[in-house]
Amino acid sequence: MCKETMKHFFLFFAWIVACAVCAGCSEGFLDPYSPSEYKVGEYTLSVAKYADDKAAVVVLTFDDGTYEQYIHAVPALEERGLPGTFFINGTKVLEETRPSSNAPGQKDLKDMVERGFEVSNHTFHHARLTDISLDSARAEIEMNDSCIEAWTGVRPVTFAFPYNARNAKLVALAGERRVGVRTYETGFGQTYRTTTYQEMVDWAKRAVSDHSIAVAMYHGIEYGYDYWNNPDELMRFWDYLAASEDIWVATFRDASAYRAERDDVELVARQEGSQLLIEAKTKLDTRLFNYPLTVLVKSKDTTMKVKVKPGERVSVDVPTNARY
Repeated sequence: MCKETMKHFFLFFAWIVACAVCAGCSEGFLDPYSPSEYKVGEYTLSVAKYADDKAAVVVLTFDDGTYEQYIHAVPALEERGLPGTFFINGTKVLEETRPSSNAPGQKDLKDMVERGFEVSNHTFHHARLTDISLDSARAEIEMNDSCIEAWTGVRPVTFAFPYNARNAKLVALAGERRVGVRTYETGFGQTYRTTTYQEMVDWAKRAVSDHSIAVAMYHGIEYGYDYWNNPDELMRFWDYLAASEDIWVATFRDASAYRAERDDVELVARQEGSQLLIEAKTKLDTRLFNYPLTVLVKSKDTTMKVKVKPGERVSVDVPTNARY
């Protein structure tokens, strides 16, 4: 157990981040969004539904935090330029790597974070939180937060429930000081499930047609729970995602933050000569919610995509013949 654990056990937070819950939505969820428009002269500004104005979001999540995920999933995703979120249990992480027990070492988690992957909270003991008290659930969550922060240098801001066991009180508890809690997902694998390449492609295509967020949940890759009899099918699917022009593949942290920011932000803009000044006002805590939003700046001749973080202001060059 890490040294920083005890000091976090009894922290109480002043506010709770609202979490999107879609009961029964196992294959992504419809994400209704009507962007507010802000007009400046002949320009119309709005926040894109998803980053880079993509049609849909796919999030790749991995549960339990195993050594096998580190040696198989991480390099495969990295090779394809895809992000991933690894929800880990602190009790399974050893001081030194132990491949024989499928246990990652603390340095493996730090390496994952340094390579751009999200390492986040799945409780310390893989606890079924609906079977214990709220105080015990809080301790499980806080213990894991503290250890992950000590091992990686980054405190988790997302959470996934072991066994998907949750209720409204637990969702609120898990959402304290976070940008998102996983409350919908589609599990993929080939030894517990019988997932095929085409089923995964059809699932991703449905997300595009629905303009929705779809969250994949994996466990084993070449061994472990629900591992793949034919890992090439999984790799082919990741190739499909990497080649897609319609899908934003994001960490759970980034997808959750973008959605919350998008629904909260108020755009303010003005033009000064050949500069368009754009500010994204927000009531959210920008220490947590700081993923750049994609602002669409449209005129009759063109559409520009401008990245603006909540609470920040950017300036954009505009054609001189568009001044007013």
